[in-house]
Amino acid sequence: MLMLELTKLRRRKILYMIPFVAILLFLLEFMIGHQIYQGHSYGSVNGWYVENGFFFLNYYFLLPFASMILVDLIRIEQVSKTISNLRLIPVDLKQLLQAKFMLALLINLLVSEFTFLAMLVLELMDGDFAFSSLAMLSWGLVYGAIAFAYTLSAGIIVLFLGKYRKELILALPLAFLLSFAGLFALTTVVGRYYLANLLLIIMEEFTVLTVSVYAIWLVTLVACLLYLLADKRMMNIIFAYK
Repeated sequence: MLMLELTKLRRRKILYMIPFVAILLFLLEFMIGHQIYQGHSYGSVNGWYVENGFFFLNYYFLLPFASMILVDLIRIEQVSKTISNLRLIPVDLKQLLQAKFMLALLINLLVSEFTFLAMLVLELMDGDFAFSSLAMLSWGLVYGAIAFAYTLSAGIIVLFLGKYRKELILALPLAFLLSFAGLFALTTVVGRYYLANLLLIIMEEFTVLTVSVYAIWLVTLVACLLYLLADKRMMNIIFAYK
C-alpha cells in the first residue's frame, strides 16, 4: 500500500518538491550568511549554517510542511474521486492512513537530511569546516529527529481536525503557530523543554536530561497518534469529509 501511495504522489509531482525545498533553503541561507555584521559575515563563523538551517526548519518550516504533505495525501482521495470507490472496495482505512503517514515521514526525513547536506555544502564554501565525523553524525541525527517528531505532531494535528469535522487545511496555520510558539516559550523557565526548543538544546548540549525529556515527548506523541488511529468513526470522517 505504501508503494501505491508513492505512485499517487509521483503523478502529482509532489516528490519534485524535495530537491526544490532543499535548493530554496540553500539559497536563503546563502543570502543570510553573506550579510555583514560588525565587519564579518554571519556564515564566516564555523558551524553557523548548520545551526541556522536547523533553526529555520525547527521554528518556521518543517512542521507546516509536514502538515501540508499529510493533508495533501489525504485530499488525493477527494481530488481523484476515489472516495466512493473506497466504500465499494474492501480497503482498511486504518492501513490506508498509516501508509500515508509513513510516506509523509519518509518525505520529511528526506527534506530534513537534504537540507542538512545543503548546509554542509555552505560550510565548505564559507567556513573552515572544522568538524569531526562524530559531530556531523550527531547533527545529521538531530536533523532526522526533528523530522520524525514533527511528522508525529503533524499526524496528530490532522487527525484531531478530522475527528472534530474541521477543515484539514487549518492544519497549516495551526502547525506554524505551534512551531513558532517555541521562540516565545524560550522566555519562560520551562520553555527549553518545549518540543521545538528541546531539539535545539540537544544540538548544543547533549545531556541525559534533554534526551530523556525528548523520549518522553516521543512516547506521548506516539500514544496520542495511536489513540486517534484507533477511532474507526474518525477514519470515516477524514476520508468522507470535505
